[in-house]
Amino acid sequence: MSYSVYGGTRNSLVFPVMCDAHILVEYAKHQNYQDIGLWNDMKSFTMQAIITPYDVNGFGDNTATTALEDTVNAGNGNVFSRKTMPATADSVSSLTSRIDQKYLPTANRYTHEMYLFHNENMTVSLANKTTFNQNNPAEYSIKFRLRINSVDVTIESPAVFTSRDYHYNDLSEIAGATVYNTWYRRFLYKKNRIIGETVGVEPYSTGSLAYQGYVFDSNTTPASNNSFVTVQALGSKPDVADGLHVGMTILDAQGNTMGTVAAVSGTYLSTTLTTTKFALDLTDTDYDFSTITSGDLLFQPPKREALYIQNSNHIAVAFDNSTKKMSIFYNGVEVASGKHTESADFALGDNDIYIGKDASVAYPNDRHTQFMGEIHEIAIVRDYAKNFASFYTILVPYKDLLLYYDFGEGAE
Repeated sequence: MSYSVYGGTRNSLVFPVMCDAHILVEYAKHQNYQDIGLWNDMKSFTMQAIITPYDVNGFGDNTATTALEDTVNAGNGNVFSRKTMPATADSVSSLTSRIDQKYLPTANRYTHEMYLFHNENMTVSLANKTTFNQNNPAEYSIKFRLRINSVDVTIESPAVFTSRDYHYNDLSEIAGATVYNTWYRRFLYKKNRIIGETVGVEPYSTGSLAYQGYVFDSNTTPASNNSFVTVQALGSKPDVADGLHVGMTILDAQGNTMGTVAAVSGTYLSTTLTTTKFALDLTDTDYDFSTITSGDLLFQPPKREALYIQNSNHIAVAFDNSTKKMSIFYNGVEVASGKHTESADFALGDNDIYIGKDASVAYPNDRHTQFMGEIHEIAIVRDYAKNFASFYTILVPYKDLLLYYDFGEGAE
């Protein structure tokens, strides 16, 4: 037996954001007069895939402003990446004609379900579990649906493709370092992690008040939910894009969550000391405002990172036809399981298979099932499996293969 070793950048089948694409496995070309193959021999089975999903949320902006120039990234989010969806600002209603909104409106992104595999009797998909997109990349669970005797049973994992809410610290925190001078003062640290950054600071500020953002004014401690809290902006005029936004989480200097911004009022003034107000939503917090005093800095979480768009991950679903057990695995760990309620044998529906979306849905609604990301390998084998030889490539006995696509062979 010979082996081939490949190095360099791994290839894949790429479905960029805002695409319309899929792979068709045609039932009509299946030799159904033989009792073999995918449609006739798929009772107990395991499907494995190595994938890299992309972010359908984008970096949005849900401030109350309707002025395009006052929104984060001019209301576009990140428009330079095929891995991150553009994100029009929620309150800028004039932008509904933008391509990203025509393709997939913001509200539909939070219910977006990316179909990796679809047949009438089986679906494997990634479901977005987020409810907003400001500093909040999409986070995906894995869903597995089987239909037997017209009865559908679906199991779902927790969110397994998640974003990271911290960064690692820069060297300027170390005594004697001069990187960006006092740049480190902008951040809130927990050991070697950056867990927050000051609210209302312009990048690379200079002067005696550099990296000093909004501070708390204890004279207006909120007595109830949505009470107004007065904050003071130190230094030069804060940029609205780096200021207070509806939905923003506010932290104190110890990293404790004070609440989220429910509304913003007041005016950003070009003075040394500016007073503005924001309404703090205390619904999900029991923060003790007696622990914070006038002049204490306010922080927000750092920019969240969707590291999954840079990495490949192994997912698998498996079904035991004798016990009716259904399982979902993420990088080898079983993250969900259940049982089908029907006693009959499972079989694929006598119709096409789609990889990358449910193309049986009429355009443009099929976009709500569009997979956006990279598929490196995908395979289906006979029998239920719970152990996997590798999470970086699919290794299975050839005699058990029912379907196999390898898009990653070789290197660029």
